[in-house]
Amino acid sequence: MQRLKGTWAGYDKGGFTLVKIKADSTGAYTTFTDRERETGQPSPDDRYFLYESAIKVRYKPGNQYQPGVAIYTDNFRFDYYLSGDTLIEYDKMGEQGRLVRVQPDPH
Repeated sequence: MQRLKGTWAGYDKGGFTLVKIKADSTGAYTTFTDRERETGQPSPDDRYFLYESAIKVRYKPGNQYQPGVAIYTDNFRFDYYLSGDTLIEYDKMGEQGRLVRVQPDPH
């Protein structure tokens, strides 16, 4: 699990995702979406979506044909391939996004 330990971040035009993974395979998942920016359509009642959850992480290295990382939140499961310092989210529709390892500012 040492290969995954750390902070991972990703963003797109609608928001961001932040994942913090601890050495004991637990951590935190946060995602924020501005639905109006994401879709280009007005969304006055539920424009902003914030989801936070504790996570459990499963890592099975070695199989290039199956995602080796699974992140389980309270409500969802996300599957990733690990490529260097990048987690590539993948589902039955193909690649869905990327998280890159980031180093917190030491100050």
